Amino acid sequence: MKFRVQLVIESNDDRPDVVEEIGVFERGQLRAENLGLTLAEARELLRGLQQAVVTEQTAQFIEEQTHCPTCSTRRARKGQHSIAFRTAFGKLGLRSPRYYQCCGVPSSAKSVSPLAKLLAERTAPELVYLESKFAGLMSYGMTVSVLYLPVGSGQTAGPRPSADGGP
Repeated sequence: MKFRVQLVIESNDDRPDVVEEIGVFERGQLRAENLGLTLAEARELLRGLQQAVVTEQTAQFIEEQTHCPTCSTRRARKGQHSIAFRTAFGKLGLRSPRYYQCCGVPSSAKSVSPLAKLLAERTAPELVYLESKFAGLMSYGMTVSVLYLPVGSGQTAGPRPSADGGP
């Protein structure tokens, strides 16, 4: 028997649904050791789901930020850098483009990184809560070993390249 896990991403606008394959696993004849998911399979599915969701969320956010919020003209792209964002499921590497400011926006900075600005803390509130909760209950070493599910490290997520080579 073959199991295929897919994620269907439905857009709020008129774009067609996107189907992402998260994982595939097979089972033979039923035995105790192959009933349900193994821990490795569950981790792989969770890693794939996290990667697909974060990639799509950041791509949509970055697409919305390509135009100036003041005058709605397309902003020139200065470059791109990577930022680390810590979650309860591990650390993610997110691609964060930088855009030149326009319209005389009152700011001393000549460029802006909308994703870096949005995720200024670089840590998910849920992880902060869990760290705080467990810190009062056990030692730091035990907290780290309990909290950080090894679903993958250094995952990179960000916008998919567009057909025209733009952001």
